Amino acid sequence: MCGVSSPEFPKGDEEGGRTIPACGPLQGPQGRGYDPAQGHRHQLSSRRTGAMRNRISNTPDQPEGSPNGEMDLFTGMGDGLGPEHFGLTDTGRAYVVAGPFAKALGHRDADKATRLLDEEEKGTQIVGTPGGDQRVSVVYEEGIWRLIFRSNLPAARELTKRVTAILRELREKGVVDRRPQRELTRLELIDLARESELGRLAAARRVQELEPKAEAFDRFLTAEGDYAVGTVAKMLGIGQNTLFAHLRAKRVLITGGRRHNTPYEQHAKHFRVVARDFDIGETVRTGYTTYVRPSGIDLIRRLLQLPPGDAAA
Repeated sequence: MCGVSSPEFPKGDEEGGRTIPACGPLQGPQGRGYDPAQGHRHQLSSRRTGAMRNRISNTPDQPEGSPNGEMDLFTGMGDGLGPEHFGLTDTGRAYVVAGPFAKALGHRDADKATRLLDEEEKGTQIVGTPGGDQRVSVVYEEGIWRLIFRSNLPAARELTKRVTAILRELREKGVVDRRPQRELTRLELIDLARESELGRLAAARRVQELEPKAEAFDRFLTAEGDYAVGTVAKMLGIGQNTLFAHLRAKRVLITGGRRHNTPYEQHAKHFRVVARDFDIGETVRTGYTTYVRPSGIDLIRRLLQLPPGDAAA
C-alpha cells in the first residue's frame, strides 16, 4: 500500500494520517531500493494493510437504509425501476418491461439496448399501465442477466441484487407484494383463518362433485388407457363432430384424405390411432380410428381455452 494515507497509523502528517513512503522493488537488505531505516515500516504497513483488507472484504454488504442487511425491494435508487415492472408469462417465464430496465442500466433508448439481445431473449407482453392494458416490449430473464453483465455502471451490482430478490419473490408467490409489512390484528387473523377454512370446504365439495363423474368416465377407458373422441367430447360438454371440427381447425387433426381425423406428427404422442381393414366389394380399404390419451385431454382443453374443471364436468 504505497503513497496513501490511512487513519490506521499514528498521527503525523496532514489530516491525522501518515503517508506511507513510496515503495520500490524490495530485494533484500542489500538489494536495490531497500531502505534499512524504513524496512520495518514497510513490513508493518503491509501487515496493517492486510488486516484492513481482510476486515473490508469480510464486511457483509448492506443496502443503504437496511440496517439488518435485508434487501428492500421498494427503496428506489432513483433509476425508476420497481417491482411493478416485472412479471411472469403464462408459462412461468420471468420478464421485465424494457423501457424502465434499459433506463436503469443507463441506456437512453430501450430499442438500442434490446438490439444487443437475441430474439428469444426479448419480446412483447400485455401489461397493466396507468392508461390501461397495453402491449409493451419486454426483456426475458436470459436477456435481463445479459444486459446487466454487459453494464459498466457502478450501480449494476446493486441492481443485480434487486433483480434477484424480485424474481425470487415472483417465483415463490407469483407476485411481488409492495404493501408495507405490518403485524396483523386479531380480527384480521380470524378473517384469514375463516377465509382459508371456507376455501378448504369449497374445494372438498368440488372434489366430491367431480369424483362420481370422473369414475363414470373411467368406465369408458380402453384397455390401452385412452378414450374415444366421442367420450372426450362428452367430458367437455360439446358434440363429437364439433370437437373434430375444432381439432381440424387448430391443425391437431388432418383434414381430408385417407388420414382424415388422425393427428399430425407433432401431436401424435397425445393420441393413439388404430388401423382397420374392411372390404368394399372386391376392394380392401383401410380405415383409421383416433383415440385420445390422457395428455391429449389437457391439450384439447388448452386449445379450446377451457378451465381445468371443465374436462371432467
